[in-house]
Amino acid sequence: MKKILYTSILVVLFSTIGFAQQNILLYDFDAIPQSSYTNPSVAPKHKLVVGFPGISSISTSYHNSVFGINDILVKRSHDDSLKVDIANVISKLDDDNYFLTNIHNDFLFLGFKINKGYLTLGAYHNFDFKFKYPKELIEFVWYGNADSRFKNKMVDFSSTDFNALSYLAYHVGYSMPIPNFEKLEVGVRLKFLKGLANVDVEKFDASFFTKPDQNTVYSIEGNSDILINTSGVQFDDDELEFSDYLSDNKNNGFAFDLGATYTLNEKIKISASILDIGSINWKSKLKNYKSDNADYKFDGIFFDEANDSTDVLDILKDSLTEIFHFTETENSYKTNLPTKFYIGGSYKIDDKSSAGFVFYGRSYCSHFDPSFSLSYARSLTKNIHVKGSYSVINNTYSNIGLGLAVNMGPIQAYFISDNIIGMFAPCDTRQLNFRLGFNVAIFDKEESVLITPDLQIKGELDKKLKKERIDGNKILDKNERKANKQKQKDLKRKKIDAQKKIEEEQLLKDKQLQQQRREYKKSQKKKKDDSKNN
Repeated sequence: MKKILYTSILVVLFSTIGFAQQNILLYDFDAIPQSSYTNPSVAPKHKLVVGFPGISSISTSYHNSVFGINDILVKRSHDDSLKVDIANVISKLDDDNYFLTNIHNDFLFLGFKINKGYLTLGAYHNFDFKFKYPKELIEFVWYGNADSRFKNKMVDFSSTDFNALSYLAYHVGYSMPIPNFEKLEVGVRLKFLKGLANVDVEKFDASFFTKPDQNTVYSIEGNSDILINTSGVQFDDDELEFSDYLSDNKNNGFAFDLGATYTLNEKIKISASILDIGSINWKSKLKNYKSDNADYKFDGIFFDEANDSTDVLDILKDSLTEIFHFTETENSYKTNLPTKFYIGGSYKIDDKSSAGFVFYGRSYCSHFDPSFSLSYARSLTKNIHVKGSYSVINNTYSNIGLGLAVNMGPIQAYFISDNIIGMFAPCDTRQLNFRLGFNVAIFDKEESVLITPDLQIKGELDKKLKKERIDGNKILDKNERKANKQKQKDLKRKKIDAQKKIEEEQLLKDKQLQQQRREYKKSQKKKKDDSKNN
């Protein structure tokens, strides 16, 4: 019986040695074109990007809420040999515990500029595994219901949740600055989803009560309301080929990503994105297992201890089916994608370096998991870009991240990890992720990349400055022409006024001269008359 318990508990615990998508370091690291996966408003700074098929982006990650491999495998005190210490693991468990794993692989990635915008399209495969389990579930499996912590006690396992999801995504995205408000850039990515396989525990309301009878047999009584949905999972087939997942597949879905980036000034940018808002409708190769408010009594599973070839999993499956009174159906159902969001900002220190922060969150199993990261990015040369980070992830505080992107002509290779130390000590860490890939990335001839989180392009800056100078000269020339025209008008007016004044003065002089002549004639006439009278 102990072998059965060992097998069961190791299936639960070692199944959690896998890999959950975060890639916090990738956010705002747009020396790497795939950074647009974390924020669709971020346009790659390349004129053209073509990802190498199958290897343009390979990502895998592991996220465990409480323990690592070394908590399961411990050294014996008398020698260096290892033993499985389930009790040690149980001592570290919280009331509710979580495990996530993710594998992402690009089949196609393509991006290119269209006027002021940027278009990306591609296809990738994604696998998500989520498991939430209460501490009492592991204790129950390991110690058995006869343990003192379970006798005469109702145990509730309703917080248990499980989902394994495999799908293909075909996506197209577009980013652009808002017309007449180019400080704000927005982006959207639309996805058509094709579900390949899924196991989803939609409901797990199960309770157990252990009561010893007069023969000291610790039977279990309880009630269960369980619904498990599956698609593309053929338990009875000895072999299942990948083509089987695609033939007559009606598991379709849609999702979208949204992002925005706002430039406050020449130094500061803020940004945000929300990813994987959508769902898949499962309609092909269905199996539903339902135990609808079933009451049961369980006296134990009887194994043939002498037969080492006993198929433990078959015995457990048959027994559980009998206990919970599962009925099988083939009803369609829907599952939502695990939604993620980022909020970030960057400060440009100089043309080659900048600092940034990112707040990341992921929702799964009715649980929200936050993380926070501080980063520094620098361009060592125009072809070598590095980024480092310190992150608080999964309540762990020793996550040192490192990212590197190297351009070798048009070929780019990159690698990033949010926990580079964990890469060298995977048995000691509770979270680990990495992403690597290869692209063909082509810039405009006059452009060269600067490594900052906002990754300005010198050629674009030069063109912008040149345009500003030309526009400034145009404005200056226009103003000068306007000023000269006004001066000419003023000079002409002054000439007219001066001429008019001269004419007025001349007229006045002529009038004065005429007056003087009249007075002179008058005086002469008077003198002549006076002489005649004498």
